[in-house]
Amino acid sequence: ERWSEAADGKCFNFLEGAANRDASRKEGQEKGASAPSICKFWVSNGVCRRTDCGCDHPDGDELKEAREKYWQGQKKRKIMSADPQDPHSLELKKSHAQRACVLADWICEHFGLENLQRGGVLDVAGGRGEVAFELAVKRGIPCVVVDPRCPGVEGQQGLTLQAPAPWKNWRLSRQQRQWLKTSRNISDFKECQAHIEAQPLRQMRTLVPGDTESLEGWAPILEPLTAVIGLHPDQATGGVVRLAGSFEKVFAVVPCCTFADDFPDRKLPSGQDVRTYDDLVSWLRSATPNTEVSFLPFQGKNLVVHSATKPLAHSELEASQGQAAEKSVEG
Repeated sequence: ERWSEAADGKCFNFLEGAANRDASRKEGQEKGASAPSICKFWVSNGVCRRTDCGCDHPDGDELKEAREKYWQGQKKRKIMSADPQDPHSLELKKSHAQRACVLADWICEHFGLENLQRGGVLDVAGGRGEVAFELAVKRGIPCVVVDPRCPGVEGQQGLTLQAPAPWKNWRLSRQQRQWLKTSRNISDFKECQAHIEAQPLRQMRTLVPGDTESLEGWAPILEPLTAVIGLHPDQATGGVVRLAGSFEKVFAVVPCCTFADDFPDRKLPSGQDVRTYDDLVSWLRSATPNTEVSFLPFQGKNLVVHSATKPLAHSELEASQGQAAEKSVEG
């Protein structure tokens, strides 16, 4: 049952819900119910900011034992929730924090590093640019990040479509700064930012078109690029496939959440509504021909829906264009 249908117009209040749960837990303890559960926040990082938490907060050896049980439980849940077709074992998967590097490696292997360097990549909902850093800064692949959180251009009003602009005042992560120090011998913060700004990395503060919105203005942005990608792009997941299909680009998208209520008009070929994660994967595959799925070796949602065919190599592309021109002359 949806909250909008059951709440009679009342706004959802998370704090109120948490307080009610805490009160119920405390009442159960006073009545001699089972021992309180251990606070997951306390176990994870040793801090609990909830008032009147009601959970146990052990110390010393008891805390060590609780943490061991907690992480074993987390590991078991991950194993149980893993896709049975995923060939990567949990022990060999990279951490969630390394997913951008894993995706970048896979994209280069699947689509070809030289092809991507000659064209470029549109990174949909690229956030702070983790994937873009891997592609543009580390591998020299032109990359355009599209995200409403990007800085945009000076004087830009709202999320209007603008030409890609340099990414000024880049927010360096500790890992990125360490890489620049080790691989580029750059340690000064401002010099790091200047180095990134000089790379083939651009950004756009806007939203990708929805399922039925106009694609006006996107042709000059997509034309020189090779691929459209998205790593857990949330509501923009469908936009990756639509832009790629509309402008004949290869694509790779790692879907995460379905957001079924935001897209009630999405249907599978059978006419069924797109409600679950599996539905979303099927819908993405049906939205454009010649798609495949693969699994990436990192934890979390790691299934990538992608173009089955690799882009033509540069020499092949020139030959293909030459043949097309000859046929046009002959005709």
